[in-house]
Amino acid sequence: MSLGFVFSPGWSFGPDFFKPLAKALSGYRCVYLEDKPDLSSGTWIGIGHSLGFSRLLSLPLQGFISLSGFVRFCAHSPSQAGTAIRVMDRMIAKFEIDPKAVLETFYKQAALEKPLTDPFIRFNKGQLLEDLEFMKKMDFTSELRALNATVLSLAAKDDLIVPFALSQENFESSIVLEKGGHGMGYTHADWCANKIKNWIINDLNF
Repeated sequence: MSLGFVFSPGWSFGPDFFKPLAKALSGYRCVYLEDKPDLSSGTWIGIGHSLGFSRLLSLPLQGFISLSGFVRFCAHSPSQAGTAIRVMDRMIAKFEIDPKAVLETFYKQAALEKPLTDPFIRFNKGQLLEDLEFMKKMDFTSELRALNATVLSLAAKDDLIVPFALSQENFESSIVLEKGGHGMGYTHADWCANKIKNWIINDLNF
């Protein structure tokens, strides 16, 4: 049975984000969630970056891979890791006035400002605002725990968008890259591909 990957990019990113990883996984079929691929036959593994991971949870996949992903982004209580709701509210208010400035700050914090190109970015102001509001309240912890599939989490210790403490709360365990930033799926594609291939062999027995 053939194996393929379904890519789901994070907030404000387009398909180009996954080009280096798709190249590193060139021996497998690679499709994009936005293309609404037919997943009725074969073995499909979802690879989601950041917010894109949560978009995969409802799909009939045989495995899930998080690249700096999360199922809960904001701290809903003082004891939780995550971005404060007030910080998100400020970001949303500024985005409504000056989305370019917010995006520039976001990409800088994600350590992705240098490789950015127009195809790399997916800009739709209304959708991006809707996604920010969604991230304030989302919590798919129960859905993640209920998955009847294996999950691989790859996280970076120096991620400023999804801090490692939040990754630890979201996932039972993660394979950690000391210095990879929020965009390690793009900037460290070979490292990610190596961990993914090992996981396929050792955990999926594929």
